[in-house]
Amino acid sequence: MKLTEVPAGKICTIKSISAEDRYLKRFVEMGLRAGACVKVLRFAPLGDPIEVKLGNAFISIRCENAGNIEVDLADISN
Repeated sequence: MKLTEVPAGKICTIKSISAEDRYLKRFVEMGLRAGACVKVLRFAPLGDPIEVKLGNAFISIRCENAGNIEVDLADISN
């Protein structure tokens, strides 16, 4: 599933990122990489951008770019 499809409040793990090099480099600089856990906090009122929490950082990502991030919903049942 894409990061843009994750409902607000859910935690997910990044599986892969397929983006242009300039965006991929920026994602890596921000800590967004395969295996990282992010929590989707909210979508802006018009649906774009999306705000996620990665560690102690709050990151806003345009949906155009967040759609290139494949994720798995985290199992937090434990």
